[in-house]
Amino acid sequence: MNTILGRYKFAAMLTALGGVLMGLLMLLFPTVAVKIVCYVLGGCVLLAGLAGLVLFFRSRFLFQPGLMLASAIVAALLGLFILIKAEWVVSFLQVLLAVMVILNGALAIYESFFFKNLHMSYWWTALLYGVLAAAAGIVALCNPFATVLVLTRVLGVMLLLSSAADVLILYRVRKDMENNQYTRIVIK
Repeated sequence: MNTILGRYKFAAMLTALGGVLMGLLMLLFPTVAVKIVCYVLGGCVLLAGLAGLVLFFRSRFLFQPGLMLASAIVAALLGLFILIKAEWVVSFLQVLLAVMVILNGALAIYESFFFKNLHMSYWWTALLYGVLAAAAGIVALCNPFATVLVLTRVLGVMLLLSSAADVLILYRVRKDMENNQYTRIVIK
């Protein structure tokens, strides 16, 4: 039991430290971080497609073999596309995100007038959110690359803070366990 707990603590600490490093990378070098994420995503999708192709050609009995072959080919091609056109994929996703934020803002504006007709007291908060969201979406749509850098930095700060908190929590748990405050774990 102690070795399992020790392995868990070690893995959790490595994960937290990896999160701190990734948060720092995203904060200090957002363009590099975005490209790394695209390349990792493209590589994973490509490997999934290639694994599907290998499985298709090595297996005798497959459930819906045509669908499996088609999905493996599409995944492999999509992975290649993401690897080759990483910058385009980032820009496309940013434009898609900006359009979604604009639509969300427009929906919130529409809902605010609906709330006003129902004589709800805080209808204006939905209106304010909708206007701010639509404006942010328009700004993101006008300059998608700068928006992705800001978003990457914000996510980097959030990841850095979350991972640093995890490191502190794990350190505190280790100290408490060394002080024999928790000698036994009860599983029911």
